[in-house]
Amino acid sequence: MENHNKEYIKKFNTKYNTLKSEIHNSLEDFYKTYPYYKVYKQSQRYKTQMSNIQGNMERLNTEIFSLRNDIEEHIIDINKIIRNLNRKVKKEELLNKKLKSKSNNLEEGALSAEQLFRDEKTTYQTNIVNIIIYTIAYGYIGTTIYKLIKK
Repeated sequence: MENHNKEYIKKFNTKYNTLKSEIHNSLEDFYKTYPYYKVYKQSQRYKTQMSNIQGNMERLNTEIFSLRNDIEEHIIDINKIIRNLNRKVKKEELLNKKLKSKSNNLEEGALSAEQLFRDEKTTYQTNIVNIIIYTIAYGYIGTTIYKLIKK
């Protein structure tokens, strides 16, 4: 993992844990103050406390929104990187297919060259046998004709 990403994760975890604890504290304050605020609606003390809690909750909501927005921006950056990597992978896959087809053609070519050598050897042997048969046949025909002429 790159240092940039490690730093981002550390900062994110710090912000997240801070927000989590602040929200928990604000909710505890709300649970403690709200019943008194409802009972003593005219009390300036509880109005002030509820106003402070409400302001704190709005600030936390803004920070959560900011953190969420930061995450979405980071996700967009990561998606761009992934898209670029996917393009590179697709190019490499195409290159790999081309090289595999060339490799298969080379293997087939090697086999066909070997086969050509075998075929040539067989053809040579067949030609030698034919020459020997023709030589024997011509010799036999020649001697037969010679014997006929001498008679």
